Amino acid sequence: MNDNTNMFLDLLMIAAGGYLVYCAFLMKLKGEIGTSLISRNVDLSQAPDKAGYIRTMFLPNLIMGLFMILSGVSTSFLPKIGIGLPEKASTWIFLAALVLLVIYGIVSMNAQNKYLKPHA
Repeated sequence: MNDNTNMFLDLLMIAAGGYLVYCAFLMKLKGEIGTSLISRNVDLSQAPDKAGYIRTMFLPNLIMGLFMILSGVSTSFLPKIGIGLPEKASTWIFLAALVLLVIYGIVSMNAQNKYLKPHA
């Protein structure tokens, strides 16, 4: 990929990480759950335990968001100011991001099923 594509993807990663951090604090401070964080088939008005979801997902949202911000900054902006990472480090950061994303998705879906979907 060329430098413009990498920069765009890094900026997208930083923005998504910032949104996750924002949503984590929105959940913790206001008790609100961003509907874009959950699937469309969840009706929050029928959720049996929104507080449980917030308790469970605050830390994963915060960790995932901060990791995304730091990885985007480390692979995009640090080399621009002369603090370059070894080439293999960028690859390992990308792979760690993929693994963390899969784990985050599993934790998020389990929390949705447990706390936000009514049980029959």
